[in-house]
Amino acid sequence: TLSKTNGTGLRIDGGNADITFTDSTITANNATYAVNIQDAGGSIKLGQVNGTNSTFDAYVVNNSADITIDELNSTDANSLPFTVQNNTGSFALNGGTISNSAASGGQIDSSQNVTVQNVTINSAGAHGLNITNSSNLNISNNTIVDADSDGIRALNSSGNVFINKNQINSIVTGFDNAILVSTNADANVQINENTITSVLTVLNDGINVTTNAGNATLNINGNKITSFANAFDDAIYVTNNSTGTMNTTISQNTITNTLGGFGDAIIYYGTANGVMTTNISNNNIHNTEGLFGDAIVVVYDAGSATTTISQNTIDSDDLVNLFGTSIYLGLNTTGTTTSHITQNIISDDNNAALFTDGIALNIDQGTNHSAFINNNQIAQTGGLFDDGIEILLDSLGGASASVQVQNNLLNGSAGVGGRGLDVATIFGSNSAFLDVSGNTTDTALDFSATIGSTITVEDLPNLSTNNNGATINTFGNVVDAP
Repeated sequence: TLSKTNGTGLRIDGGNADITFTDSTITANNATYAVNIQDAGGSIKLGQVNGTNSTFDAYVVNNSADITIDELNSTDANSLPFTVQNNTGSFALNGGTISNSAASGGQIDSSQNVTVQNVTINSAGAHGLNITNSSNLNISNNTIVDADSDGIRALNSSGNVFINKNQINSIVTGFDNAILVSTNADANVQINENTITSVLTVLNDGINVTTNAGNATLNINGNKITSFANAFDDAIYVTNNSTGTMNTTISQNTITNTLGGFGDAIIYYGTANGVMTTNISNNNIHNTEGLFGDAIVVVYDAGSATTTISQNTIDSDDLVNLFGTSIYLGLNTTGTTTSHITQNIISDDNNAALFTDGIALNIDQGTNHSAFINNNQIAQTGGLFDDGIEILLDSLGGASASVQVQNNLLNGSAGVGGRGLDVATIFGSNSAFLDVSGNTTDTALDFSATIGSTITVEDLPNLSTNNNGATINTFGNVVDAP
């Protein structure tokens, strides 16, 4: 055992050698450094490192070495329990407990090939983990409780960024974001099977990802995000600012709100003239006695996009809560888009929860849009909606879209002034081409075209028959397809 009070416990400065110190414990109290490694090459393997009231428990800077610390236990660090800066080799921290640090639980800057796993971080004075300008990250199986700022923060990341199977809890303090990631080059970002819980606190987003440059693959799968008696901003928020290719999958997440306020459950926002493929499927979004914004929101302000929103369950219990729109797709782009909104279950509950629209498609500009809204179950056993499905074209310059609406159950609008299907073109010379058949509704299917706009409907004379006897209301220039 190597013990040190004040000064430095172990220092490695320069050289290129293989060093192993795994069978002995390094302990430092009130020290500047428990471990100080600088300008080293080769490989360095350390076992257990313990620090109390030290400035840095592990200070790892400017190395080309492959460095491993099996376990780091830090209490009341005056600055950072560990810092990794400007390393071109690799760094791995494989376990330990970090408590009550004055700053972040750990900081990683301008480094590559970094692993932090099986570490518990309690009550960090800033972020649980603060990572900037680094590539090829593996942050997994960690537990972070009551960080003052973000739980895991990885800004300007690139390469493989894996943030998986972490538990991030906010109980006493309200963290900002549980997981915050941004990219500045080509990246493969995997954020999977994390558990994020907020109890009696106020915070920003559960998972927030922004891509700023290059091509990106983003998977956010199998996470559990729970808010109890507090206010979340959004559970999952993705922004694409890159003109590259962006492939996003958000799947099999469970998002639950009880007695609190959520912003939106899942939101994807495309701002740049890139090529986007977005798949949001098999998510379970549940609200009990609280306030939700929208369940799923996808908005494109530029670029071309292929979108699938499928097999999600969006459920709201009781009358003592409010949902916004269950699924909202906004197309504010002149690029080509193809969208599939299929097989979603919205308000599968016996209680009459309050929603605005079940599915809303809003087309603000562009003439190359195709959408397929099929086989959705809206208010299958309960729920109150404004419109089951709303399709709105409202571009002053004239927008155009072809939309197929088939085999949907559109209940929940009777008695609240809504419609099972509401198609409207307003303002300029907008045009919609509709194929509507096989739908069932407890109210009407409405089509309204203002002056200068046109709604063309396939087999308009037989529309009621083709939709199980639904009432059909038309206003303005609604015509049969030739």
